[in-house]
Amino acid sequence: EITGKIQDLRSESNTTTVDPETYAKLADWHYSALIVLVRSQGFRNDTQWIANRLGISPREVSAALDQLFAAGILEQSADGTIRATKAVDISTTNEMNFDQAITNHLLQLKRASLALHQQSVLEREFYSLPLLVNPKNIDSGKRMIREFVRTFNKEMEANGEIGRAHV
Repeated sequence: EITGKIQDLRSESNTTTVDPETYAKLADWHYSALIVLVRSQGFRNDTQWIANRLGISPREVSAALDQLFAAGILEQSADGTIRATKAVDISTTNEMNFDQAITNHLLQLKRASLALHQQSVLEREFYSLPLLVNPKNIDSGKRMIREFVRTFNKEMEANGEIGRAHV
């Protein structure tokens, strides 16, 4: 029943659900960041430009593009234009029991921890708060968070920098 509820949430959200093997290949942060970048104004299909924007190597960009094309999440037209065909967030159908998802979440927490040391307070927003949540309302809360993310991205995207938010 819980897996069904998660699937219902994902079908309403900006999430692409893939099999566990594909998820293991695409779970690192730069895959979803690359999809966001492809959708942004001023995107350039230039490996070095993408690498500079994401802070990764051109080799990592090429590998990520290949994987995203293979998964059908990105496609390239005859004139070289790249477009996203599916959602930004990539998840797996059995994420709750999937070790790769846990590993990915731990890596994201590590990246967030490093960012605290690498960015000034003026470059980041860190907010922690206690929440009183009725377990029966978790599904609604997840939908609200996903809707906030969609709205935030629409409002903030123009010529923006790629960043990560952890909620």
